[in-house]
Amino acid sequence: MITLYGKSVYQDICMGKILYRPNGTDAAWNPAQLTGPVIIAAKDLTPADTKPLVPENVLGFLLEQGSSDSHVSMLAKSMGVPALIAMQAGSLEEYNGYQAILDGENGVAYIEPDEETRAELHERKCILARKKESLQALKGKETVTADGSRIHLYADIGSLQDIDNALENDAEGIGLLRSEFLYLENQDFPTQERLFEVYRQALLKMENKRVVIRTLDIGTDKAAEYFKLEKEINPALGARGLRVCLNRPEIFKAQLRALYRAACYGRLGILIPMVISLEEVLMVKEIASQVQKELSDEGTAYEEHVEFGIMIETPAAALISEKLAREVDFFCIGTNNLSQLTMAIDRQNKNMQSFYNPHHEAVLKLIAMSVQAAHKEGKRAALCGELAADGEMFETFINMDVDELVITSDVLLEARKKIREIY
Repeated sequence: MITLYGKSVYQDICMGKILYRPNGTDAAWNPAQLTGPVIIAAKDLTPADTKPLVPENVLGFLLEQGSSDSHVSMLAKSMGVPALIAMQAGSLEEYNGYQAILDGENGVAYIEPDEETRAELHERKCILARKKESLQALKGKETVTADGSRIHLYADIGSLQDIDNALENDAEGIGLLRSEFLYLENQDFPTQERLFEVYRQALLKMENKRVVIRTLDIGTDKAAEYFKLEKEINPALGARGLRVCLNRPEIFKAQLRALYRAACYGRLGILIPMVISLEEVLMVKEIASQVQKELSDEGTAYEEHVEFGIMIETPAAALISEKLAREVDFFCIGTNNLSQLTMAIDRQNKNMQSFYNPHHEAVLKLIAMSVQAAHKEGKRAALCGELAADGEMFETFINMDVDELVITSDVLLEARKKIREIY
C-alpha cells in the first residue's frame, strides 16, 4: 500500500480505479465514453477537459496541482465527490489503473489499500453518509445563533448546473455565480445571446431568490487562449478581472447588456471583481449607464434598477472601502485573493503553505473594516471564498456583523448546524 498526501477540498471518501489524464491532447482521453465510475487523476484539468464528463462516472479527483478555488475544486464540490489537490508526490501517471481510496476528511490517498484500510475507510464513509442525512432536518430552518444573531447563507456556484445542488441544500440565494465558466468552456467568446440565455435560466431556476452574477474574472490560473492575453511574469498582479474588461470594453458591454436584459426575469445583483480604486467604480457605472441608454434607444427590454456590488479582494479596496461603499449597493469580500494579496503569498504554491495563515490578524482587520464601512452607508457585506466556509471563524464573522456567507452548496447545511449551535 502506498500513501500519498494532498489538500482536500471535499470531505467524503471514495474507492475505485484511477484513470490518469495525460498532459496535452490525447486521443485516449474521451471522458464521454467512460464505461464506469473512476477516480480521475491528472497534473491539472481545464474546463475543456471536464466539460464532457458524466457525473455518474466520476468517483473523485486526484491532482498534482491546483488550489481550493480552482475549476476542478469547484466541480468536485458541486458533484459531491472528494478531490485531493497539490499532491506531495511526483507524477501520478505511474498509478494509472491502480485501485485507490481517497480520504477527503484527512487529505490522504491510499494506492492499492490493504483489507484493514478498506474496512476502516468503508466504516468512516458510512458514518459520513449518516451525518449528511441528519443535516436534512435543517432544511427550512433559519441560520441563527442561540442568542438570536442571524446570518444569511448563499451558494457559491461555478455553472448553471450547480443551481440544482444549491436548491437541494436550501441556499437562500446565489451569492456568487462565476460567469467565467461561459468563457473557459468554449473556444471563442460567447455571444451576448448565449450570456443572456444562461443568466435568464439562472434567475428563473432560482424562482425570485436573489442571484448575484460576477462579471468576467479571467486571468491568472483561469485563462482562455482566444483572449490572447500576454504572458506575464506575475499574472496574479497583471491583466485579470475588471482590468481585462476595462481594457476590452466590447467584452464588458456584452456582459452588461446580457445582465440587464436577464434582470427582467428575477432578482439580479451584478458583482464586479478586482476593484482597487474609486475611479474604476465610477468608470464601470458610466459604462453601465451607456449600456442602459443603448438598450433603451433600441427598444430592447431590460431592468433599470439592478443591484450593483463590488468585490473587496484587494487591500487597496479594503482600505478605501468607506469611499467605495457610497457608490455601490453591496460588498462581497473575497477572502481568497484578499488573504494572498495581504500576506504576499501564492495560495497555489504548496511550498508556501507553512507560511500561509488565512486567520492572519491583518486579513481579519481588513474584513472587519470593510464590513463596518458598508454598514456605515447602510449597505450589505457578504463574505466569500475559502475562509467564509471555515467553521472555526463563524462566531468571529457573526461578531463582525457580516450579513451573508457565500459558500459552496455542499457545506451549506453543515454551516447552518454549526451556527445554530453558537451561544
